[in-house]
Amino acid sequence: MADTTVLSRRSRFGAPVPEVDGLLEAVERHGDTVELHSVAHHLDTTSPTEKATALEGCLTVLEKCRSRGLRPRAVDVGGG
Repeated sequence: MADTTVLSRRSRFGAPVPEVDGLLEAVERHGDTVELHSVAHHLDTTSPTEKATALEGCLTVLEKCRSRGLRPRAVDVGGG
């Protein structure tokens, strides 16, 4: 989705993509008490292109999870 302009604002939901590796490290470190069930995006838009870009980002994060042996089972799509 290289043609899409991505506007990023701080959100009260979740964490931005640059923080994913640190969060996954924390999940691994606390694996005896924490289980990662899903990844999500929350958008304030109705643009199909922006939604596709966000979903693409979620799929990238899912791949990162799986490469670490984590097994999330869902993508939560929220917002506009």
